[in-house]
Amino acid sequence: MIIVAYVLIVVFLVMEGRLRQGREAKSLDAGEHDWGSTKRIGAAFAVTFILLIVAPILNYFQIAVMGSIVLGIVGLALMVVGLALRI
Repeated sequence: MIIVAYVLIVVFLVMEGRLRQGREAKSLDAGEHDWGSTKRIGAAFAVTFILLIVAPILNYFQIAVMGSIVLGIVGLALMVVGLALRI
């Protein structure tokens, strides 16, 4: 299930770059109507990448293991719904 999650994250990153249209949308510079959302999204990406590195380590040492396959399936379903909303 973890492999599917990693694949969905990669799909999101590829889609994010390709769905942005126009020079201003592709730019990482804050525009006049930005209100700091670009920095917040960047911070969310940073947290995601840190968690991608930390999750397998925690799993290896059995730290904070949820133990429920249902939670994993719900998480994957939420990722798919999020991708569908983004399109």
